[in-house]
Amino acid sequence: MKRLSRMRILLITGIILITIFTTAFITVGRANTVNANISGIKCFKTIEIEYGDTVWDIAKANLTPEYSNTQEYVDEIIKFNRMDSDAIYEGEFIILPYYQH
Repeated sequence: MKRLSRMRILLITGIILITIFTTAFITVGRANTVNANISGIKCFKTIEIEYGDTVWDIAKANLTPEYSNTQEYVDEIIKFNRMDSDAIYEGEFIILPYYQH
């Protein structure tokens, strides 16, 4: 009876350890995948909007390889500046995230 209880405890402990290591391995793998394209230090700069500027034009002019495409960068600019849309107006200031190499 004691031997059966010890076997159950060892089995349960083994299952728990396998689960913990598997979860840790998957989590680390995902973290590396998310940051795979990032090389450099993330910085920020402020620019003043001039007549005729669009978020898309600004994003195209400042796009770095860490961003998959212009849309991803535009989305980050909008989110970082807490904008409701991509509408910008002359005289406003926005903050641009970028990566310095």
